[in-house]
Amino acid sequence: MYYTGLKQESFHTLLFDGLMLGNDRGVFDIKSRATISMLKHHRLNGKITYRVSLKDTATEKKLKHKKISVLVKSNGTWESLKKVQTNKQGKATFTVKKATVSKFKLRWKPTGSDINEYTTATTKNYSVK
Repeated sequence: MYYTGLKQESFHTLLFDGLMLGNDRGVFDIKSRATISMLKHHRLNGKITYRVSLKDTATEKKLKHKKISVLVKSNGTWESLKKVQTNKQGKATFTVKKATVSKFKLRWKPTGSDINEYTTATTKNYSVK
């Protein structure tokens, strides 16, 4: 006699043995999200300076020395305007001219060892007023 289980019972198992797949994450590839937050802006002579921060959403850890792309909408497509790097506090500053930029958004795409840990983070669309 052997156990056949109940009709509504299903077999679930979680295996966290990294040797099975040859990686350090185990069977399930779990990735964390990063958040790009707009902190403040400052206007001066037709230029607007923005300050943004990059953090791990789950742990609130500041992501240091990461490159964030500033994307500008031009003819219906998003094009890269510039790349800014976060400092030791996970903050970056960039300046745009009001006359040349009407809409922009920010994107951080993980590189190197961050690819295994994070997914791409993109902000909402911002209008320059």
